[in-house]
Amino acid sequence: MQRLLLTLALAALVLAGCAAPVPPTLTATSAPVSTAAPTATPTITATATLTSTPTATPTPLPPSKVVVISIDGLRPDGLLQANAPNIFALAKRGAYTWKAQTIFPPVTLPSHASMLTGYTPEGHGLTWNDNLPDRGAIAVPTILSIAREAGLRTVMITGKEKFRQLNAPGSTD
Repeated sequence: MQRLLLTLALAALVLAGCAAPVPPTLTATSAPVSTAAPTATPTITATATLTSTPTATPTPLPPSKVVVISIDGLRPDGLLQANAPNIFALAKRGAYTWKAQTIFPPVTLPSHASMLTGYTPEGHGLTWNDNLPDRGAIAVPTILSIAREAGLRTVMITGKEKFRQLNAPGSTD
């Protein structure tokens, strides 16, 4: 369990490091004021003119971050019986389901390919469960490639070499 929590913490730190920089907060200033005493002789120096009080431009919200955590072989009914406060805290702060179902047969690589694409194994083409890089990366769009094409930053952290086949070239930063 400690290894799982350490892995989740490391993933969260890496993802936080991939976030776009937060834009500076703009604050309103008071109206310009002239501090020079009026003179009778014309000068070439600039003098302040009174204008309306400037207003701050609303600070745009930073983009939302999405973290997808998949724990291979962990069924919702098993997790609900576990003492896993950190996982429950993550779920409470995000979107989750306890009713997700996998494909049949429930095999790791094809299941994760279906999760990232929305396709069945017949649709995405990954029907094997081994690290076979000679077969190339997944050939259909994934949530990573779609997000990347939309200009978002993406990263993929895995604990299994075979998951590299789910990372098509250009899908992640």
